[in-house]
Amino acid sequence: MITQERVWNVIDKIVKDRNMSFMAFSQMCGLDKSTLFPTKRTLPYGIIRYPGFTTIEKILKTTGISFVEFAKMVEENEKN
Repeated sequence: MITQERVWNVIDKIVKDRNMSFMAFSQMCGLDKSTLFPTKRTLPYGIIRYPGFTTIEKILKTTGISFVEFAKMVEENEKN
């Protein structure tokens, strides 16, 4: 099953692989500088939210990762 946590884990890996901070990577993608901060991922009642599709789209466009590749990364993350 695809979960919010697994999607965020893949985004974290993408950022880490580029040796960047969440803030720098967010800005590079044209996002608000705090968009990818772990503290922004949890809703007030404790549920982890999914990143918005626009956020994922900007990350993929910036990195050159296709949506299919991203989905495979999430799937691989599910197996681990």
